[in-house]
This record gives sequence, C-alpha cells and structure tokens, in this order.
Amino acid sequence: MEIEDSNSNELNSTLKCKRQLTNGIILQIDNDGGFVSPSRQTLEVIVPSSNSNNNISATSRRNQNLTIDNLLGQANIFVAKGDIINAIKILHEVIRQDPRKADGYLQLAEIFENQDDIIKSFEYRLLGCLVSAKTSANEWDITGDLALTIDRLEDAAACFTKASRVDRKNWSYYEKRIKVYERLGMIGEVMKTKLLAAQYVDCERANFGFEWLQQMITETSHHFYDQDDANRMLYALRIIIQRSKQYGKEYAAQLEALINSYLESEDYHHTLQAILGFCDGIRALDDHGNPIYEVLEDYSIRPYPFTVLFVNFEISDIFPTSMVCRLIVCFLNIEMIPAAKSLITVLLTRPVDTSVIDSYILIAESLLHIKADEEGVAYAAKILSEEPHLAGVWFLQGCFQQNLKDLDSALISYYKALELQDDYIDARVNISSIFQYRGDIKSALDILHDYSLDKCSNLPDERLLIQQIDIFRQQKNKKQYVCAVRMILVPYFYELLKQQESILLGPKKRKLQFSANVRRLACQSIAKSSFKTYIKRLGATTEMNQNIFQSLNAQQLFDYILKLVEALFNDKMYTEMFHVLCFAALHRYIPDVNFEGLEQLLFLSSAKSRNFELTFELVRSSIKQMTLYSKDFTRLHKTSLSLGAVVAQYQNVTIQKFLHRTSELFPDNIHFLMCAANASLMAGSYKYALCKICFALS
Repeated sequence: MEIEDSNSNELNSTLKCKRQLTNGIILQIDNDGGFVSPSRQTLEVIVPSSNSNNNISATSRRNQNLTIDNLLGQANIFVAKGDIINAIKILHEVIRQDPRKADGYLQLAEIFENQDDIIKSFEYRLLGCLVSAKTSANEWDITGDLALTIDRLEDAAACFTKASRVDRKNWSYYEKRIKVYERLGMIGEVMKTKLLAAQYVDCERANFGFEWLQQMITETSHHFYDQDDANRMLYALRIIIQRSKQYGKEYAAQLEALINSYLESEDYHHTLQAILGFCDGIRALDDHGNPIYEVLEDYSIRPYPFTVLFVNFEISDIFPTSMVCRLIVCFLNIEMIPAAKSLITVLLTRPVDTSVIDSYILIAESLLHIKADEEGVAYAAKILSEEPHLAGVWFLQGCFQQNLKDLDSALISYYKALELQDDYIDARVNISSIFQYRGDIKSALDILHDYSLDKCSNLPDERLLIQQIDIFRQQKNKKQYVCAVRMILVPYFYELLKQQESILLGPKKRKLQFSANVRRLACQSIAKSSFKTYIKRLGATTEMNQNIFQSLNAQQLFDYILKLVEALFNDKMYTEMFHVLCFAALHRYIPDVNFEGLEQLLFLSSAKSRNFELTFELVRSSIKQMTLYSKDFTRLHKTSLSLGAVVAQYQNVTIQKFLHRTSELFPDNIHFLMCAANASLMAGSYKYALCKICFALS
C-alpha cells in the first residue's frame, strides 16, 4: 500500500506535459512526474517496418539478434576509427529493426556525449531507459543527473521518480527528487516524496535512526493537515505505525487513532486490513487448516479481498477484546456473516470489557442493521448477564424482540433501559409505537409527555405525531411543535433523496412545475445543509425499521409544510425555512397544490436567507413563462418589482445581460428600464445607463 497507488498505472494517467524532443520524438509525462512509455512515435528511424511479420519464428528472432549484435559491433568499430557519421547511421538502422532494444539508443547517447551535445545525449539515453522494462535504478539516476545539467527539471524529477520506484529503499533517489521539486516550487510533491521515503527507505543503509523517520512523517502530517487532506494524513499515520512496529517502538495509541478514523468514515475494508496486519495473536484458517492470508513486509495482507471462506480463528489472549469487537463490526458490514458469527462466539467466551462497551453496542447495532434479530437477542442476553447496567444494550435487545414480534419482552427491555436512563428518548419512542399499535393512544402520548424528541434516532408512529402536533400547538410549546412537524415530513422528503436523478428531470406532462434551473439550484442549495443530514439520518432509520408513513396526501403535506414554514419564519430561522421549501419545490405533487403560493414563499425564503441566485432564477423563469407560454401579463408588474428587489442586493454578469434583454422586450415598463440602467451603472457603462434613464423619464 502506498500513496501513489491511485496513479501507479502510468498508461492511464492524465497527461501533464507533452515534450517534443530535438530528435522529433514526443515524450509524455504524467501527473506523478513519471514518463508514459512508450508513446506512438513519428520519427522514421525508430518505427518498425510496416510489412514486418508479427509472428516471427524463434529461428528468425535469433538471426535478427545476431544481425543487431553485428551492427552494434560494427558501429563500435566506426566510433573507434572516428567515423561518427557512419556509426550513427548504423545505430539508426539498429533502432529501426528493433525499436525496443535499448543498446542502440544508449550507444547514440554516448556518441553525442563525447561530442559535447548534452541535449541529444540526454534524449537518447532517456529513450533507451524508456524502451526497456529492465532499466536499473542507477541508469535512471544517471539520466536524471544529465537532465539537471541541461536544466530539464521536470524530466529530472521524472527520472528520479523512476529510480525510486525501481529501488524503493535507496534514500539518495528520494533526496534528489525532493531537491528538484523544491526548485520547481512544488511543495505538495515534496511532501508526498518525503512520505514515500519514510515508508520505504532502508534506514540502516542510509545511516538514519527512528527519530529521523518520526520527524519527517510529522512534517508531512502537519502539511497535509494544513491542506485538509484527510486521506494522506491517515496514510502518514499508517506509516508511523508500520515503522514503529519495525523498530519495536510503542504504537498502540496511533493504531487506535487510525482504526477509529477508518470506522468513523465507515471504511470497513481498511479497518479490517489494519487490524489483521498490525495486531499480533490472530490467525484465520480455511477448512484445511491453512492460513487464509499472509502479512507482507509493510503489514498489509494478501490476498484481499479474501479468496476462500473463513472457517476458524485462532486467537490468543494477547489479541485485544476491542479489536475482536471491531473485526466483528467490519465483517458484519461487508456481509461476511459466517466470519462475524465465528468471532462473536470467541468474544462471548471472554469477560465483558467495560472499557470498550461502545464497541459491544456497535456490534449489536450492526446486527440490527442486517436484521440478524435472533442472533442479536442471544448476543444482548449474554452481555446483559454479565453487565446488567447497560441501558444501550437493554434498548437494542428490545429492538431485536420488537422485530421478532415479541412485544411483551420488548416492553420489558425498554422499561429496563428507562430505569437506567430516564431520558432515553429512543426507548420512549419505541414504547409509544407499541402502545399505538395496540390502540392505547393515551399511554402512547403519556410516555412521551414532557420529553424532547430532538435527539431521537427513530420516528414515532405517524398518527401519534399528528396528535402530538395538535397538543403542542394548544400548549403553545413552540420547540416541540416545530420538532414534531419536522418529523412528520421526514419520510416524504427522504423519498426525494432516493430519487435524485429524476428530481432534475422532473415528471413529464406537468404544467405547474418549477423549471429545470430552479430544481437544479434547489438541489445545490440543500446538498450540504444540516436539514438534509437530518432527513437522511432519520429517514434511513425509519426505512430500516419498516415504519410506514403513507397516510398524508399532497394537500395535507402542503399544510404541514406551511405550519413548519410559519413557525420557522416567526423564529427567524430563514435558512432552514428555505431548505424546507426547496424540498417542497422538488416534490412530485406538492407544487400542484398551490404553485403560486409555494413560488412566492420560496422567493421570500431565498431572499431572506440571501440565496439570491435562486431568487433571481425564480423571477427569470416567471418572465419566461409569461412571454413564451401563457401570454398572461397580469403578474408582470409584481414580477418587475420582485426583479428590482433582487438586483438591488445582488448582481452578476448573467443578471446584467438578462436585464438588458428584458428592457428591450418590455420598453414600456419603467421598472425594467431602471433596473437595466442601474446594472449599466454598476458595470461602468454610463452612456448606456443615461440613455435608459432618459428613455424612462420620457
């Protein structure tokens, strides 16, 4: 595993540079500074004959090699005699007959070097290195040094890159590469090279100690932190763990940080590889008792993905319980269920480690996510038999039992969770759902009375939410009222997120729909909003728990949206109000209920939240609708006032061009004329602005 893995396939790299050599050959250099070899060449002397037979027999190949060797020997004789012209002709013939043979290029390079033609010498030496897959690191190094003498810094960096890839443990190649990148001012490449050096350099051979490695990795980590490059920061952390293990240094804290980072980003594959590679005391065996994977020198594992099924684990006491838990979570999430169940059996033979109780709960949550309810009940019961004071485990046991339709046992588990943690809102929500299912509405409402729903991870029953909304409105409990209305909209808005491709296209044959540009801007506006995160979190949980919300029609949805918008407007929460209305505008049926009202609310919220680009697009699409389709200009006066309100606060080149077109289209509308005049003043076109103002006054 290395930082250049994503760019290691040079033939597929994005080209950064195409260089025309003096001998007519084009070199291509990729983003890593490496050469793309070989590219199609146009120089006649190195293109093989078009009528050559591709299926040359072994005898013909041997004869050709003898011919080439004879030509090379003859060229040497001419060089010794000082007949350089004929020597060059013969070497060109060698290249023509076998353009993949490096000897002809290298002899030409020596000839030009002896003639002090350093540029041609470098270019032929470079071609000789490129055509041979067996070019040594030393030859690349010599070519790089030659590039430096003629100030070809990019070529030199590429040569030293090749050298460091051939001999990864030699510090001198990395050092030269770093110096060249420093001269080029490419600090990012300097840091990437230092990180690679820290991973591969043989410190004994270079006479460096562990402190040198630590200092260099720390320097690169600080750089990638400043650049907000999380992937390379994690890679640097992995390297310090790798080197610490090689040098016998302590690395437990760094490994803990690395694995936690992988788990937070739900990168279960890298988590799994890190645990199996760096942790001692675990082996995975197949049905013949053979190891399923091997740990390589850099502590990565091979093969991965695994090619055979796990049958058994050999785990010693030195393997931490926390790592067993994390392995189980990884196997569950990558759907290797037999391996996870085998490890759960091992885990349950150990005493419960309360210091990593979050990991135990994470396993239960993973079992719940994959709907392994029977295994989940047994797992939770085993944990609770040793540690009965864990509210989270009691709650999860109740979830498993509820999924298995054992509602009485589920209620007992939920109430146990409440005994240990009275404000466990998710337990209260699930109890409420059971009461609602049994028709006990009063108990369903009472269990949630005076408890905030803000932090719950599951939605109450839809009918219960409807009743709560009425209760909170009567009590004038604004906070809970907003929370309940927001919750009732979650499943319907979540469906939009699952159909993002069709959102931009919009349903066909519908007249009262927002334009494609408005839908596009609405999608962009909600893309990174906290409201979208809220919808995704609760919507995914609701879908997983099969909590059905289907009773509201478009009119009822629109009414609840209006209630939420009104409450948010009164609290001056304009940004969330805008995001709610964006979801409403993207909905398939809601705009048909009251398109004009929704359009006006969206205009108001976008202006209040200072999303003027969408505000302008609403006005522009309205004018387009009037002029091209409806031919109904009754709203033109109101639209022109709206346009003036937008351009008074926000302008760009697109808006200015639109204003000029609109003023030409409606020459009798003084508002459009003044908007165009103001836009011209902003752009410095004073003569045009004066003309518009005079025309308006006339």
